Amino acid sequence: MMMGAARILVADDEKEILVSCRKVLERAGHEVTTAPDGSEALELLKASHYDLFLVDLKMPGRSGMEILSLARSLDPHLMIIMFTAYATLETAVEAVKRGAFDYLAKPFTADQLRLAIEHALRHKQLLQENLNLREHLAANLGFDKILGTSEAMQKVFNTLQKVMRSDANILLQGESGTGKELVARTIHAHSLRREHPFVAVDCATLPENLLESELFGHEKGAFTGADRASRGLLDLAHTGTLFFDEIGELPLALQAKLLRTLQERELRRLGGEKTIPVDIRVIAATNRNLRAAIVNKNFREDLYYRLNVVNVQLPPLRDRRRGHHDAQDDLPSGKEIRPRSGAVPPILTEEAQRVRVENVHQFHILTARSKPTFWRLTGQAV
Repeated sequence: MMMGAARILVADDEKEILVSCRKVLERAGHEVTTAPDGSEALELLKASHYDLFLVDLKMPGRSGMEILSLARSLDPHLMIIMFTAYATLETAVEAVKRGAFDYLAKPFTADQLRLAIEHALRHKQLLQENLNLREHLAANLGFDKILGTSEAMQKVFNTLQKVMRSDANILLQGESGTGKELVARTIHAHSLRREHPFVAVDCATLPENLLESELFGHEKGAFTGADRASRGLLDLAHTGTLFFDEIGELPLALQAKLLRTLQERELRRLGGEKTIPVDIRVIAATNRNLRAAIVNKNFREDLYYRLNVVNVQLPPLRDRRRGHHDAQDDLPSGKEIRPRSGAVPPILTEEAQRVRVENVHQFHILTARSKPTFWRLTGQAV
C-alpha cells in the first residue's frame, strides 16, 4: 500500500456523507467503496481487503461500536476512523479502546477528512515498515549468526531450539564475550513474544542508587528530582522479554523485589501505592558462579531457581575453534573474502587465541558496523 493510493471503505446511513467522502477521497487518488449500513460494510470487509475503514457511530441496525469490534476481528491491521454527530469524550475513549485509530466529529471539513486519512495511512505505513523490520530481524537473528561450530555449541543450539518457543525463563552462563545478549535476542526473535518488546538491562553498569527506579519505575515526587512519573524497564517489557545482563551483580534488596514481581506478576513503582500487572519472560545472563554466590549469601537461592528453569552454558570462544576463527576473520572488514590461491591461513598460537578472547569487545564493535541492530554497545563485552 502506497501513500495516496489506498483502498477505503466508507459506511454511513447518510447519503450526503457517502457522496462527499467519495468526492474528497477520489480527488486525493484513493479507491473508494461505500456502504449505507454496517451489515453491508461487514460483507464488503469479508469479501475484500481495505486499507482504511470509515464508519459512523450511529446507524440503523448494528451500532458503529459493534461494527468496529467485528471489523477488527476480521482484520486486526485495519485502520478505522469513526465519525459521529454525538461526539463526547466517553465515546471517543470507548472507540479507541475497541480499536479505532481516530475520531472525527460531524460536521467535519474536507481538510479535516484529508488530514485524518493522511495521518492514518502514514501510521499504517510505519506499522508495516516495523513488521517488515521484525521479519527481517527474525530471519537474520538465526543460530548461524552465533559464533561456533563445535560439538559443545551444537548442544547449545539443540537446547535453544527446544525451548525458545516456550515461555520458560532461561539462565545463560558463560565468560564475558561469549555472545549472551545475541543469544537472548535470537531466542526472543523466534519466540511467541517476538511481536512485543525486547528490553535489556545491564545490572553491572547501572549505579545501585538508580537501579531500583530504572527497573520498577517511580511516581512523581518519589525522590529528589523525580518531577514526573516514569515507567520502569519491567513495565516497558510487558508482554515481551526482559534480558538481565550480569544478573549476579543485582543487589540483594532488589533480588527480593524482583523475585516478588516474578512470583506475583505485578509490581509497584517507587513511591507508588497501586500495583501494575506485568507479563514478561526473563532471560538472565551471568559470568559468575551463582551457586557459589548462593553459598556466600550474595545471591538468593529462590531467585536462582526462578530464573534457572532452563540453563544454557555457553562455551568460551577459545573452545569454539574453527567457527570463531572463520567468523572473526570475515566480519570486521565488512567485505567478502576472496579465495586465496592455495595459501593456508596461519594457525593461531595459544597466546594469540588468548589475546583474541581478551579483545572480543573490539570484535563486537567491528561487527556492529555492518549489523548494528544485533549488538548493544556498552562499556563491557556482552
